[in-house]
Amino acid sequence: TQPLTMTAPYLAQYGNAATALAKAGKLLASGRYDAELRDAMQLAEREGITAPHELHQLYAESMQTLGRNALVRRGLHAWGSFFSLAEQFNRKLTFVAAFEMARKNGISDPFAFAGKAVAESQGVYNRGNRPNWARGAIGATVFTFKQFSIAYVEFLRRLWKSDKRAFAIAMAVLFVGAGAEGWPFAEDLQDLIDTVGQFAGFGTNSK
Repeated sequence: TQPLTMTAPYLAQYGNAATALAKAGKLLASGRYDAELRDAMQLAEREGITAPHELHQLYAESMQTLGRNALVRRGLHAWGSFFSLAEQFNRKLTFVAAFEMARKNGISDPFAFAGKAVAESQGVYNRGNRPNWARGAIGATVFTFKQFSIAYVEFLRRLWKSDKRAFAIAMAVLFVGAGAEGWPFAEDLQDLIDTVGQFAGFGTNSK
């Protein structure tokens, strides 16, 4: 869902994101890239921009605890292949859409623009993007399941600062997909309202 929930609002800052993503999807399906885009895609793959990131992190954590048996390792790789394909597709789709949009808008370095779009909307899942306490075996395992949430809130904050319209699109898409409870900190706000209300003697249930 990230192309819809994150890539589309991000690219909306620079033009018609829906059209760009639809065109990118057709290009990916056909594989008919022009020479410049083909070279950019190959470079992006070599540099790890379009390679799956989060999946490798999940593999690493699971191998530490479950992967000592060869059959278990093969099973984990088979199970993870679906997630790997999805993440790789999302990154390639974002890269192609951003690259084409950059060329259309006359941006001087389409490769850098597309690489930034992938990092901004698909996340950077490596040790350098985690706090020190989350770089060891235990901390990394715990943080694996929080890194996306934090990245999403940071993504929304950057959108708010750079383009209020793109921020509104992101929040609208999130509302359509998850309702008001899907918004960041919505459940925390519910807990706060209910705690205060019940402490005051009311049967508060904001949900």
